[in-house]
Amino acid sequence: MKILAIETATLTGSVALVEDDQLLGEITLELPRKHSERMVPSIEFLLEQHKLKPQELDGLAVDIGPGSFTGLRVGLATMKGLAFSLKKPLVGVDSLEILVQNFSSASGLLVPVLDARKGQIFAALFRGQGQGRPERIGEDWVLDPEELAKKISEPVLLFGEGARVYQKVLAASLGERAGFAPTGQDQPRAYHLARLARPLLLAGEGRDPDRWLPNYLRLSDAERIAAGRKPTLV
Repeated sequence: MKILAIETATLTGSVALVEDDQLLGEITLELPRKHSERMVPSIEFLLEQHKLKPQELDGLAVDIGPGSFTGLRVGLATMKGLAFSLKKPLVGVDSLEILVQNFSSASGLLVPVLDARKGQIFAALFRGQGQGRPERIGEDWVLDPEELAKKISEPVLLFGEGARVYQKVLAASLGERAGFAPTGQDQPRAYHLARLARPLLLAGEGRDPDRWLPNYLRLSDAERIAAGRKPTLV
């Protein structure tokens, strides 16, 4: 099964082409607010390098968040467009599920953390088994770093751009319980997205691309204003 996956939940986007569990190619781009300009050329480059036509893909995968409002919209719009034009199945995967795969060989409490801006983070709790897919033990949250610390009562490995941004706050709140992963593993990868999407595609969950919606976890400022609320301060 050949799967094309794009990940746009953070300012570092990626595109991957995967056949079964084998990575054929992956492009990672540090692109603040430019996902819309670079994703399609990156897709075209990967397909050209492997002499594949878009029609030869078996399935598509996209990150549905939580994450950047703009990035998620761009990713979903791009992949839904491809799914409908190529008549290919599309599945969406949670960004924190994708990020935790960077530490699939770790044991103990694992907490992927993304920067939600405005002084908050996106996070979820997982239990690593030392191999295979970590087990989710909590829902996705958008909360203050200090609130996350209150939910952790044992040694923990924190990672992701949010853990890096708020490392001092988290370390002060958690004390000796806090462990931070080395830099270089802070971003969700399109490769892991494709691997997580494969069983969903095989199960037929990609038949209706319209079912996939962005998981923002909170209202955008435009939505807050429309609902009669004040926009939050950056």
